[in-house]
Amino acid sequence: MAAVNRVYAARLAGMVVLGPDGESIGRVRDVVISISIVRHQPRVLGLVVELLTRRRIFVPIGRVTAIDPSAVTLTTANVSLRKFSQRPGEVLVLEADHRRHAEVENAIRDLKYGVGLNHLPSGRFAANGAWLAACVIAHNLARWTSRIGLGQALVTTKTLRRRLFGVAGRLTRSARRWTLRLPDRWPWALHWSMALARFRAMPLLA
Repeated sequence: MAAVNRVYAARLAGMVVLGPDGESIGRVRDVVISISIVRHQPRVLGLVVELLTRRRIFVPIGRVTAIDPSAVTLTTANVSLRKFSQRPGEVLVLEADHRRHAEVENAIRDLKYGVGLNHLPSGRFAANGAWLAACVIAHNLARWTSRIGLGQALVTTKTLRRRLFGVAGRLTRSARRWTLRLPDRWPWALHWSMALARFRAMPLLA
């Protein structure tokens, strides 16, 4: 079967890596690329290959002589057995793609069980549209609170609602000033104050 000139990086995942005589070397686990602001297209540096011993090594793309639909063939079976270590400026394509998929799945889960998107569908299209818009706004506000206010990325809306949003406070006024009094010995008081201070420090749009 003729070798292909172009291939999706995701298609390489788990593909067998063969030597020039057809001997099995391992399997492809990732594709290493470098991204530059000068070049419009990323440059492929090589492949991360997992040997039969579970050790992952780096194979330069110059060693690849053919990429068939079922296997990757190298020019030589003599490869460096040094354990692969990602260098600054290098990107693992498949790992980054899996991370993006995980972030999307987490966002969908948070929309369903964090802000109530699982209550759809309704019998009315307009009601579904309004509920979806409200859920997305609530989700985005929660994400901003997590990333900007707390400096954390993996905090669900349900957790934020239990720790910060659902706290019972009391507004008091004295000397023409309003004061929000929070519960004594509240374990998340520092996080709440830190988030509020960060939001207040943000410059207002003109």
